Formats: sequence, structure tokens, C-alpha cells
Amino acid sequence: ESSRLFKELLYTKKLVSEIDSYCFGMENAGVFSINAFAMKEQNLDEIEKEIDLILDDIKSGGISVNELLKVKNILLE
Repeated sequence: ESSRLFKELLYTKKLVSEIDSYCFGMENAGVFSINAFAMKEQNLDEIEKEIDLILDDIKSGGISVNELLKVKNILLE
């Protein structure tokens, strides 16, 4: 509930009722998946565009120190 996707798409823009992501890492390859349930009457293309914007920001290095520390703590648990 504290992820960037959750905050932006559910709390701020109210585009989805639920959103989560999963990373299935394997030895040589893996799968990253994002699942979202659109709110009634919301445009699926708009939701996809918003997800892409968030992913583009992350890929370009737009990760805060707090986000990085949160992930490190999760991985070290």
C-alpha cells in the first residue's frame, strides 16, 4: 500500500481499486508483472499510460532515497 503505483493510481488519481506488482526472478531470466483492477468507468488506456509514466521515471533514475531504503529493508528481511 505504500508503493508508488498504489499511491499514485489508487489514492491520488483514483483510477484503480487495486494494483500490485510481482517479480519472479529465475537463474537466467525472470518475469515482472503489474496487475491492476480499473475503477468503474475508467479508461484502460489512461491507466496504462500512467503506469508507463511511473515506470519511465523509475528507469530514468527517479528513485528517492526513502524508496531505495524501503526496498533494501524488504530484501534484507
